[in-house]
Amino acid sequence: CKIMNNPLSVKRMTVMTFSHEKGRLNFAPDTRFIRTETDHFFGPLPQTPPTPEEMGHCDSVYLDEVGDTQVVVFKHEKEDGAISTLVIRGSTDNRMDDIERAIDDGVNTFKVLVRDKRLVPGAGATEIELARQITSYGESCPGLEQYAIKKFAEAFEAVPRALAENSGIKGNELISKLYAVHHEGNKNMGFDIEGEGAALKDMLEAGILEPFLVKHWGIKLATNAAITVLRVDQIIMAKPAGGPRAPKQQGHWDKDEGDEPEHFDTHH
Repeated sequence: CKIMNNPLSVKRMTVMTFSHEKGRLNFAPDTRFIRTETDHFFGPLPQTPPTPEEMGHCDSVYLDEVGDTQVVVFKHEKEDGAISTLVIRGSTDNRMDDIERAIDDGVNTFKVLVRDKRLVPGAGATEIELARQITSYGESCPGLEQYAIKKFAEAFEAVPRALAENSGIKGNELISKLYAVHHEGNKNMGFDIEGEGAALKDMLEAGILEPFLVKHWGIKLATNAAITVLRVDQIIMAKPAGGPRAPKQQGHWDKDEGDEPEHFDTHH
């Protein structure tokens, strides 16, 4: 059978042929429309048809209804497919949005770990240790540079402080405890959100870890943004947009144009 998918116009038509003998669904897109669009943006492309591997295949395609939404299902019987679809169900839209964000975070975390498997302690342990070491380095620097280095180190306290304030705990109390245990050499100690008060826990033993690349790029991008702002020497104020100005009103604002003046000058 032939399945025609035409969501926009005839020019965007994609013809898919399902072969019952081979159990394969072949995609045949309208290459004229594709070439018109790609040539416009990327220049002329070689006139070679796509290979069967590039077009892909599936075992069956059918219409189904998920909730009150009708969908087209492309089904692959093998479990080693390159594409998977997750269907989220929930009582409210807000709950499904939260689940969707959680899935996105999990998928992106997996993608990061595929690139770099290194992990660092979470719950503010890494930030406090960085702040401690950078502060120690700043104290060894002469001149005015040490003040800038110490302020840079102080910026790392924002993460554990936010964790404490969101849990109803004083941020200064938690940061003081974290600095104290990190000075003793306990580099993996972080904020125990399940404990009472400003409790601490070894994040490595608890399994609360974060990808190294997330920390690396977060610090790098935030630092570049701060440097860009500091390099601004002058702020140019934009003048008001052009156009005629509103006429100035003379006399009392509540007086009509045809009203007579309140006083007459009788002297000539």
